Amino acid sequence: MFTDERRCNVWDQVRQRDLRVFGKILTPALMKETAQAAGVKLRSTALNQANLVWLGMIAALHGAKNFADILVLAFKLLEDANVWKPRGAAGKRKPKRRTSKHNPHGRKRTAVSEEAFVQARQRMPMDFWLWLILLLAQRFQAQHPKAVRWKGFRLLALDGTEIALPCWKKLAKAFGTSRNGRRRRRPQARMVMLAFPQCRLPWRYELTPRSCHEQTIAMRLLEHVEPRDLVLMDRGFWSYGLFWQVARHQAYFGIRLRRGVNLKTREQLGTNDCLVTWKKPNGSRKKCAWKTLPNLPKSLTLRVVRYQVRGFRPSAVVTNVLDPKTISRDQWVQMATADQAGHVLEAGLYHQRWEIETLLSL
Repeated sequence: MFTDERRCNVWDQVRQRDLRVFGKILTPALMKETAQAAGVKLRSTALNQANLVWLGMIAALHGAKNFADILVLAFKLLEDANVWKPRGAAGKRKPKRRTSKHNPHGRKRTAVSEEAFVQARQRMPMDFWLWLILLLAQRFQAQHPKAVRWKGFRLLALDGTEIALPCWKKLAKAFGTSRNGRRRRRPQARMVMLAFPQCRLPWRYELTPRSCHEQTIAMRLLEHVEPRDLVLMDRGFWSYGLFWQVARHQAYFGIRLRRGVNLKTREQLGTNDCLVTWKKPNGSRKKCAWKTLPNLPKSLTLRVVRYQVRGFRPSAVVTNVLDPKTISRDQWVQMATADQAGHVLEAGLYHQRWEIETLLSL
């Protein structure tokens, strides 16, 4: 699965220890807090929300097993790791039918049918997953603040992808289908995510029908950015409204320059580094939902950092970090190299955006 030695070792440890390696992270207190935030009641049944999270992790760890075996394995591991115990084991409710002590199959207190799982999964709200990811990210930031920051900024990456879904009619109706010409169309959902690229940790995301535009989803996600956040965006999110959405929260962004944009140069800051003015584009409110944003300015002052990698076309990074003393041109676009001692120097800031591409492909 992984190529570098460190990740291979971590993955081996996870597989050897199964659920125990996550026991200190996904604690009962965290699950209870998540349920309260999502507005659901965390029951003690076998297929409660917490156990469904564990079940999903077991399915990821044991991808070669069929789902019926995963159901049995998951509850056995939960019981062995003291993460969850069947109600009969606590002495609160005796089984209606006692099993002989000589029965080699035991009482099967952890046996759950696939039909019961389907019904429980339908009752689990999406908010539970969203709050769980958010709370995990908050705890990670508190414990490892340096892992999410870069020179005083909290570094975020924004990107979207399309997720292929099973060929079920209900999924096709809810999310839409792909457009592959003569090929068979299959259900696809659209996901847009804000993540911490340095540690490949999701922070916020939305899963929507395929017809929903990425920029519309991004507008909702960017409402949660905080002062001194620095968002690295894919060129597909080029939008006057998204830029203002970030700036009005006293946050910052970096994005590759899109062709055909009319930018007027104001001041040269150095070689291939200048300040520009971008006037608000014309367009109907129906097509440009961002025009409803409050206090939308008539123009934006931006900084353009131009560069060219050998063998590739010239490109540029556009940002609202206007002071080159805060982030220099080289810090934005330098490529990963090795110094005379053989130490690898990290790539420029914008190129760290590619880490979310790796995260989305997992």
